[in-house]
Amino acid sequence: MNDRTAESAPLSLVDRIAAGMGAVHGRVGLHLRGQHPKGHAVLQATVQVLEVPAGLGVGVFAAPVTYSAYVRFSNGIQADDRLPDARGLAIRMLLPGTPAREQHFVLASSPIFFAKNAADFARFLALKQQHSRQLTRALLDLSDPLSARPVADAGAVKRQVQQQQFRELCGPDHFPAMQGFVGQSTQSLLSCEWHSQTPYRLGTAVVKYVLQPDASNADAEPWITGASQYRDAISAFFSAGRTAVYTLGVIVQTNESEMPIEDATVRWSGPITPVARLTIAPQDFLSPAVLQAGERMQFSPSTTLPEHIPVGSLNEARAVAYAQSARVRHANAQTIRRYFGCLAAGDYAGMIACLAEGVEFRDLGFQLSGRDAVGLMWQMLCLREGGIRVSVRNVAADDVEGTAQWECQYEFQADADSPKRSVHNRISSHFRFDPVSGLIAEQRDECDFWAWFEQAMGAKGTALRMLDGLEDAVVPLVNVEERLRKRVRESAMGKLRAVLEGD
Repeated sequence: MNDRTAESAPLSLVDRIAAGMGAVHGRVGLHLRGQHPKGHAVLQATVQVLEVPAGLGVGVFAAPVTYSAYVRFSNGIQADDRLPDARGLAIRMLLPGTPAREQHFVLASSPIFFAKNAADFARFLALKQQHSRQLTRALLDLSDPLSARPVADAGAVKRQVQQQQFRELCGPDHFPAMQGFVGQSTQSLLSCEWHSQTPYRLGTAVVKYVLQPDASNADAEPWITGASQYRDAISAFFSAGRTAVYTLGVIVQTNESEMPIEDATVRWSGPITPVARLTIAPQDFLSPAVLQAGERMQFSPSTTLPEHIPVGSLNEARAVAYAQSARVRHANAQTIRRYFGCLAAGDYAGMIACLAEGVEFRDLGFQLSGRDAVGLMWQMLCLREGGIRVSVRNVAADDVEGTAQWECQYEFQADADSPKRSVHNRISSHFRFDPVSGLIAEQRDECDFWAWFEQAMGAKGTALRMLDGLEDAVVPLVNVEERLRKRVRESAMGKLRAVLEGD
């Protein structure tokens, strides 16, 4: 038996995978996830640990106790439930009194993954980008009025491109398995069997998890069809007062060649040892508050006790991707997006609502403390003649801090005697959040001083930048940039004081 963690994937490879899996977050929206974005239901549940054989009774399975938990059902990529897809079930066990506080199990409706390891998955992402361009060209060709092919062929072209993509990735030996992974059409999520796909440590053993439904989970009602048929079917099941019950089991690795760690396209065969019972009692999960709370909830295979750590290069890549996804979806990241959204709309009152009472603000022109002072600055900037155009990207945050890159375009006038000049500034912001209110407690903005100064001051700015470049050799005592930064701050603060005094 292999009791060593598989060799780690190179960091650059892991980063490429994380970037590819997190590409969905280029769009803004609380509901978006990097993986399994469409959720059908987040349900309260219990996990009852069973008496398990010696050697497997470690971590959460160390004693026969019952834990509270949440379960999330989801689609892999499809928004329409009627389309073939890999489905997901994630379990979030609550572990009060432990350092980890939670244990997560992330499972899928297929027993295998479509890539062997991290290198295979990185190659898949590269092919996906390549074929996305090919698909776009093919569909544009179909929409050409001179094309003899009907537009109805668009779906066939897309399927053909996808099959070519998967065939190139898998090769002839694994292509049937790939087709099975992406071509699933699961009728009932409550009576489906779920699999971890990748291996995990369980004490000194290496295992894969299998969640098997009880026969009583079968749907009693005729199958409901529609774009959200899974949510409708789950709701009908629990509305009828029924309880869903599953058995969580493990398949222990006993043969390294037949049960490899670094090939997730191989299904492990062997006896399934029960370790716990998962029970989901009847409940109403469709209220807006419950749906929103479920959408905020995060699930990750890396949220685990040490006895259950994931192993293999695919799991290492997933750890980075899930962490990135969590930072993008964090409530504090939503605060940053709301903050800049208000700036783009000229809504300074909305911006002020995102600020903590004692907020501190630092940028090229201002050094301010307190919500009143910072709010007055944003009021002045939002009401400036011509307004301000804003775009933001790469927003991420955790419980403590956050970051964002943003651009703003506006008309700048140094004083009444100076002409107005167009400025396009690129800014990196770092935020710190109040731990109680979740509001912004600190914002520090950085930009290229000389890029801004040349735009704002025109030829004079260019000349002064040239002088700054010569100061070491010619005028070492001038300290051009330092003096100019001081003058910019004095000018900005003077304008703010004038607004405060009603001038």
